[in-house]
Amino acid sequence: MERCKDVSDVPEKLEKFRQRTKYCLRLLHSLNIIHHDVKPSNIVYSPSLKEFVLIDFGISHTLA
Repeated sequence: MERCKDVSDVPEKLEKFRQRTKYCLRLLHSLNIIHHDVKPSNIVYSPSLKEFVLIDFGISHTLA
């Protein structure tokens, strides 16, 4: 995970984290996909994408 070089940007990074997590969950739910294991360790920062991503869909399922 990328480290904050200046603590003044922590609130902005936390807000981006929150917004991205909310977006991911809304998108999944709109596709009738339930993740079932949302927790901090399953939300990681991708330096190549410069975004937070939701991982570990091992126990997810789709709604009929």
